[in-house]
Amino acid sequence: APWPPAGVELAGGDAQELSADLVLKAPRPFLTLAGLVAILDPPREEAIEACGVAERAGIQVKMITGDHPATAEAIARQLGIVGGCGGAGPERPLVLTGPQLDRMSDGELDAQVMRCHVFARASPENKIKIVKSLQRVGQTCSMTGDGVNDAPALKAANIGVAMGITGTDVSKEAAKMILVDDNFATIVRAVREGRRVWDNLVKILIYNMPVNLAQGFSVFMSYVIDLEHVPLTAIQVLYINMITSVTLGLMLAMEPCEDNIMERPPRRRGKRLFGRMAMWHCLFVATLIVACVLGMFAWQLGREPAEAGGGHRRSDIAGVPSRVRKARACAFNMLAFGEITYAINCRYLRETSVSAKVLWGNKWCWVSAGVTAALQIFFTYVPYVDEFFSNDAIDGEAWGRIIGLCFGIFALVEVEKLYGPKYVMPVFRKLGLCRPTVVDLPQKVVGEAGEARVTGLALVC
Repeated sequence: APWPPAGVELAGGDAQELSADLVLKAPRPFLTLAGLVAILDPPREEAIEACGVAERAGIQVKMITGDHPATAEAIARQLGIVGGCGGAGPERPLVLTGPQLDRMSDGELDAQVMRCHVFARASPENKIKIVKSLQRVGQTCSMTGDGVNDAPALKAANIGVAMGITGTDVSKEAAKMILVDDNFATIVRAVREGRRVWDNLVKILIYNMPVNLAQGFSVFMSYVIDLEHVPLTAIQVLYINMITSVTLGLMLAMEPCEDNIMERPPRRRGKRLFGRMAMWHCLFVATLIVACVLGMFAWQLGREPAEAGGGHRRSDIAGVPSRVRKARACAFNMLAFGEITYAINCRYLRETSVSAKVLWGNKWCWVSAGVTAALQIFFTYVPYVDEFFSNDAIDGEAWGRIIGLCFGIFALVEVEKLYGPKYVMPVFRKLGLCRPTVVDLPQKVVGEAGEARVTGLALVC
């Protein structure tokens, strides 16, 4: 359009200004609409992916924002928090606004809080009300936020998470944790790492308990069944307890996450690290190892006749017959290699270890197993060292039986892992030893993390 408009005279100072008076005085329209510009602030790709991972892990993601309900719903759809179509009808997601929350009683909100995943036009008071409602219905809440007005909700939540980059000092003081990169995906990765740590603690516990029981009960049961000699000496038990068990146990602490770790439902609140199923598993494995140790000891003793003058339970310090030393070498190696075998079983709690993936993922597994096996060979065949450990060289037939029993232990433990929870736990429940497992979904409310400029996201994990 020509400038200035026809019929309009401009003073020298007004030549470069487009004032309201100038537009009103124009005799005809002189501006042409060339187009519109919109600014989009989409969620981060890793946030969208993290929301999907959280959903598969039994985590509900909820959004708390001060934006318009339509804007909040659109962002929630992009994040995958809500699905379906955007029109009216049963597929339209439930969106509660701040004024609606203000009119709701605590009971009414408690009935809706688990169904609603988007809260719009929310005030700081609404955030606290949502957090307390989630806690009343049995959830564990984590609220994230970055502003001063988020501090009360951060304080009220079970776990307050403040933003490390954009967060105010007040919000950081009120929170229990600080998210240093302001990235929602980091929270989901932290959940994954927390589950890995829990799993590895359980693995170490269910490994060390049965092998320690097997060490003691191998000696104890030899007295109960009145064997001719004790199958293990004190130095052998001490070595197994301090070196072999610790080395293989620490290896389990370095286990990576299992493939399905973020596809499991959350463990119930108050779940014990060492429960009744773990107790049964420990007794089962300890019984297997003790039976194999005593069996190898008795079998080796029976292969050779008793030497002349070999009295009942001869001294372990001097004058131990060769047949007894060989039998103890069999029992000693059976115990050590049985522990190595069981350590491989323990690498996967819920999955089977009969898989090619057991060969990789944790190099320290094979380092520990290799070092332990090499030391066993050293203590069995090196002169003077074998005498110190009350050992003697054993033949290939004995090694064949040891290896065969190790395969038997491995197979039976895998069968127990598969069918134990299915058939053993119902027996415990019938005996009144445990209650049926009820999965509680801990609630996490996660606040403004820089993904879509929302003031809150909620996770049910």
